Amino acid sequence: MVIVFFTVVFKTFSEANSLPHLCIYMAAGDFTLIRDLDVLKDIFTMKLRVIRLWTLDNYYNKNELFSIELILMGEEGNKIQGYVPKAYIYKFKKLLKEGEAFIIKSPNLAKMQERSFQLTNQLQKLALNLDSIVTPCDNFSGSVNGFDFVEYRAIIDGTVPDNMSLDVIGLVVVVGEIDARNADRKRHRIRIQIQNASGLQLDVNLWGDYGYTFLHYIQKNPNNVRIVIILQFAKISVWQYRRSVNTYYDVSKFIINSDIDDINVFKKSLDQDGPHENSKSTFTYMKSNRSSENDDFLLNNDLKTIADIFEPLEEKKYVIVATIKGILQNKDWYYPACTNCNTRAFSDTPSNEANVIGSFQHAKYECRNPKCTKLFMILVRVQDHTGSITLTMFEQDAKKLLKISVKDLIAKTARLGFGTGLYPSEINVLKDMKLAFIVSISKYNLERNNNQYSILRSSDDDNLIQYLEKNFVVLEGCNSQSFDVGTSDYESQDNKSIKDAISQTDDNVTLTNVFKSTATSPKKKFDTSKGLKRALEDVFVLDVNDKLSSSKATKVGGEDGQVKFLKVKLEK
Repeated sequence: MVIVFFTVVFKTFSEANSLPHLCIYMAAGDFTLIRDLDVLKDIFTMKLRVIRLWTLDNYYNKNELFSIELILMGEEGNKIQGYVPKAYIYKFKKLLKEGEAFIIKSPNLAKMQERSFQLTNQLQKLALNLDSIVTPCDNFSGSVNGFDFVEYRAIIDGTVPDNMSLDVIGLVVVVGEIDARNADRKRHRIRIQIQNASGLQLDVNLWGDYGYTFLHYIQKNPNNVRIVIILQFAKISVWQYRRSVNTYYDVSKFIINSDIDDINVFKKSLDQDGPHENSKSTFTYMKSNRSSENDDFLLNNDLKTIADIFEPLEEKKYVIVATIKGILQNKDWYYPACTNCNTRAFSDTPSNEANVIGSFQHAKYECRNPKCTKLFMILVRVQDHTGSITLTMFEQDAKKLLKISVKDLIAKTARLGFGTGLYPSEINVLKDMKLAFIVSISKYNLERNNNQYSILRSSDDDNLIQYLEKNFVVLEGCNSQSFDVGTSDYESQDNKSIKDAISQTDDNVTLTNVFKSTATSPKKKFDTSKGLKRALEDVFVLDVNDKLSSSKATKVGGEDGQVKFLKVKLEK
């Protein structure tokens, strides 16, 4: 009897090893949990569900797979990354499916690459190799999707780490237009806002196919007035201290209004105080008339040096990178502005006797509204490797950089017994700050040849500043001229182009741009067929225009106000 018993057990186990239900023959203690993984062990078995699966293409051959990437979850809810290397894709490609559970025997443990962004909290990942055995399992008792939703407030306040993926769920309340200016479809983006049951809203960026999937859903479901989405394995990005949630390459899982428990429960929480299915639409369309900070610095405005914009030549906005070297303390550091009557204590028609600041002057105006506020207006002297210039910094940027409002700074100054006529020492923290600025050359600057420009936006983001400086070095290299060159160099000069550069930050957040700078490019091509002397005469016809001072304009030229020109003469 004993012999028969063992024979039956052996046969049953052998058959089970070849059938898709091996897990029913194994006790819970036979499985290794994710938290118990030990790199010193070669043979162990795990019961896991594939909650996310994607593939990576071969860099050198897009028609060939490089690996199969996985996010796996145990019955206890812990997650770990896994992958199938190229050599063994043939063995597991048809077997592994997202959403299904498996018994995985003899996987190998590999170290996670050291990088700033993690999809799970495990520092190891499972590698399926030649010795690994993967068998389907139908008695997995854990979660189906493995969602781990994070509270909006924790994201907004920055109390959750930016380098770890997260899951969010929310009601769509704002839908923006698709930004498809980049040639790469993966860099197209749509901005939406989602709202939780408490009414708190969160910014979400859907990149590439995620954005188009969302738009297609709206188009095919025009009568669906309430849209709830889930974004799993998303990434936080921070721009100007504002946090948003973004899709992460092909890793993120995007669910729209599916009939699953998580979405149905969320909708019920909205029904307590919110709209019902037969109410009007819960979201509004947002026109893209206001570009993001990222777009303004990288896409919408040309990158220049101070030398490039030292003379105001056209009414336009530019990006510069410069360091604040000092604060001009001979002007007021704030101005009164009434939020009640929407009036500023300035006149738009400056006189010759006025102390001009930007396009305004101090006027004899006094608001009698007791709620009249004061806003920052600080004159800063900035410098880069080509020169220095004076800029006017206003409320939004000054408050962000100083981390204090005018009202609080005035109150603090008063408590110390000082008047507002003196510059508070707190403003000196601006000194030696290297910032990216968007400056505006206004009609006023052109009419008065005044190069004291207003700051429309500033950023102290180190990644952005390094990105801009890096691209400007490339620009200067492409546009620099040398007299000791041959004909081929002249002919190829205008054919050099700057390719799109991607600022890789482990996400799809940073946009790309072709910077268009003509600051150091000659307005005419060298025609070497005329000879070097003639070519130099064509190029070096310089307009002598010294209307560059912000304090006074010097008279120009020769007789009858005509402009003088200088020509470069070559000695025979």
